[in-house]
Formats: sequence, structure tokens, C-alpha cells
Amino acid sequence: MAIFSVLILSCSRDKSGTESDHGKALVSDPKSAIESVLPEKWYIKNIETGTHPFYREEGNGTAYYLAIEGVRYFKAQYSATLWIMPEDYSDTGRKNDLQNQTNTPQLILETKGGKVFLWGDWNSEWPTMKEDLCGALTEIR
Repeated sequence: MAIFSVLILSCSRDKSGTESDHGKALVSDPKSAIESVLPEKWYIKNIETGTHPFYREEGNGTAYYLAIEGVRYFKAQYSATLWIMPEDYSDTGRKNDLQNQTNTPQLILETKGGKVFLWGDWNSEWPTMKEDLCGALTEIR
């Protein structure tokens, strides 16, 4: 029973644990796609270009910082971050020479047009975050 629950709560994945479907591509307007699945009180607090997931290889992607209305933030000024990296972004995984202060962003989607990394998917305010974002950011080609 527990195994069945885990399968329902994760994106459909390949052997590497990343959703991968060559019949899908990233949507042309990621901001609108993300906004379309945000739960009540969630919003895109900031968008940063020319960046990459922390604790991972440098690259030139776009970060979407997601926050919840009414939450007082201290260290991180957001509840989750989504990075959309180019399709050719070369990521070897977590950089071992760094001492993590938090969880490493995870690759959640790899498809035509880019790779998507997520940090903050453990938030109890949005238990289906990963699945919702994977679905919103892909389109059938």
C-alpha cells in the first residue's frame, strides 16, 4: 500500500528518477504555466535570469522564486524555487566540495527544451507541487 502511494505522489519517472518523455516539450510561457497551478495564496515572488540551481554546476537558466502570502521569511525569502535550465545544461549532480545548508535542488523534469530543478517540494501547503509543476510545464508535441 505504501509503495502505491509513493507512485501516485511522484511525477512519472524513468530509471534515473526524473520525468522524461520525448513526446513532450517545455511550454513556451513557463511563467503563465507556473501561475496556472499555484495554490491559493502562492505567488511568483521574483524571477531571475542567468542563474543555476544552488549546489549544482554553473549554467544560464531562469529561476522562479515562489512564496506564500502572509508568511514571514527569515533566511530564504521564498518557500520554493524552480529553475528552468537549457536542454544542453550539463549537470553532474550535487557539488561535493560544498557544505550544504539545505537540501540540494532536484532534477524533476527533463524533456525537449530544457531541464527543470526544484527546491522546496516538501512544503505541506502544496503536497502535489512536483506533479503539478511537471504537468503544467510540458505540452504534447
